[in-house]
Amino acid sequence: MLNSRPPSKGFLCYRCDLETLNQLSVGPEDLCYVICEQQQLKDILLNVKSFDTEDREKVRIDVVADDSIFTACKSIHRGYLWLKQRGLNDPQIVTYTSLTDERHLEAIFTAGFFKIPVFVKDPYSSRFFILSSCEDFAHLDLQSAISNFNNMNFVHAKLIFETIERQAHQLRNIYVFKLLSSLCDFYLQWENFQYFEARKTLDRLLQDIKILEKEYKFLANIRASLTENQKFLDKLLSDSSNLTKLSLTLLLDVLLNGKRLESFKKYSEAAICYYRVLEGCIQYRFQNTYSVDTSKPDYSRLPLKEEELQKFLKGRLPMHIAFNDGYKILYFIGDDFAKELDPKLVKSIQQIRNYSILIHGVRPLTSTQCQTAGAFAEETLKKLFKKCGIDYEDLAARAKPCSLDYEFFMELFP
Repeated sequence: MLNSRPPSKGFLCYRCDLETLNQLSVGPEDLCYVICEQQQLKDILLNVKSFDTEDREKVRIDVVADDSIFTACKSIHRGYLWLKQRGLNDPQIVTYTSLTDERHLEAIFTAGFFKIPVFVKDPYSSRFFILSSCEDFAHLDLQSAISNFNNMNFVHAKLIFETIERQAHQLRNIYVFKLLSSLCDFYLQWENFQYFEARKTLDRLLQDIKILEKEYKFLANIRASLTENQKFLDKLLSDSSNLTKLSLTLLLDVLLNGKRLESFKKYSEAAICYYRVLEGCIQYRFQNTYSVDTSKPDYSRLPLKEEELQKFLKGRLPMHIAFNDGYKILYFIGDDFAKELDPKLVKSIQQIRNYSILIHGVRPLTSTQCQTAGAFAEETLKKLFKKCGIDYEDLAARAKPCSLDYEFFMELFP
């Protein structure tokens, strides 16, 4: 129990009653950040005598709408940053409150990145008692990491998980957040098409989860999703003969990567993925329907004479078959897959690709251009899946990243 506050230059007052606020001995050079409810505001402005509530340079009042932990975290972080931006160090900042819900307070104030003293008013006397740290991470930081992860922003999620891991004291939390950092590594390798590296990381992850799952039941949900991811990657590597030939599974993965890039508003990069999917569909058709290797095509395998094809293309036959020439050739020979594709859309996608600053143009692509390319690429790939008798939706579901639920982590609290 403490009868007086330690020397300090910053007061962070969270939902304090008038008696507590008036009890604080705020000096003329001290700063105050007061967090209160709407019904408290008038009383605070009129009746607080210990400091000048009208001095906006030294006093900031933040009115909150509710008393949820999430709202409290946000308001506390705002106050903390306000004091830090005015040149105060952590040892110069203390928090006072009249709340007596100790678990609620410790979860907000004494965790993770926000380890500063918290003085709680004793409801039965004029004294304060100090709370001690009970956790290794702050709710707001954990929520930010989870939000980034679920939005497939694995770089930012990994940075937060790694920071929590470094600052953690409890061994179990160190293990869990180390595992979550590795989970981000897995998806980062996958989205960069590093399939062999991702597959090795996944094997280690599943082994680690198997050990920790006995204590943390929420890991069972993650393991189930990762097992589906494992099946997808195994199929991708098998279908493409360890990345030595084109496969529909590989094209699906490129399409999904394009969608992820589009969700980050990286339209030019996403459109390149979509164009590659369309080109891949044409090349896959040549390889699997006509046994023509598009990297070194033998046109004699096609159901027409080379002279006819050369006359149609008005020049030499291409040494490598890409999207535009490949579509024209398939359409000319009457391929039923190519016939299903809209020629106007094919031409439009070709123009979008060429106009991109990453190809031949000087401008970035727009959201509309990217959406057009993405919709056509997905529609085309689905048609090819159907012709090959493969369930598109089932395979796409296996490639879906696992998600994290904030409620899962309640097991980590003491």
